[in-house]
Amino acid sequence: MGNEAERYNVMQQTSGLSAKAFAEIPGLSKAIGYQISGGLLERSRAVLEGFSQTIM
Repeated sequence: MGNEAERYNVMQQTSGLSAKAFAEIPGLSKAIGYQISGGLLERSRAVLEGFSQTIM
């Protein structure tokens, strides 16, 4: 799979959630989620842990 933004977007689309709802899973604002999905910002380890704790 491609870069961080592409992975984030695939995860969001696969989840079926809105961009806002998906960003809220690890405690992000919609603006930060938008920056990650646009490739302007990389996900931190804390964001990845937030997703994994919610999914598991």
